[in-house]
Amino acid sequence: MPASLTNTAAIGAGYIHSLAVAGDVSPFITAPLVDRTVLYGTTTWLRVGVAGSQPFTFQWKFDGTDLPGATNAVLELDNVQLDDAGRYSILASSRRT
Repeated sequence: MPASLTNTAAIGAGYIHSLAVAGDVSPFITAPLVDRTVLYGTTTWLRVGVAGSQPFTFQWKFDGTDLPGATNAVLELDNVQLDDAGRYSILASSRRT
């Protein structure tokens, strides 16, 4: 983040577009989850991009149920089994003091 930019939560730029998030902004998804097929017994990572006012808290869910300890922007699924097939989602929120 450039030092001259004040009251800014996040910035992003691409080939054609730029974005600055200023002020106290609720988190929003910038890079959503994508559908995928994973080979049995392998490891995969689910990642989500989030912008807004930091710091963020995360809670991953599997078929609507919280995954214990899954509280980062990245979820690692090691040694994927058939029981791991389902719908994964994430809840991102901002800690406000």
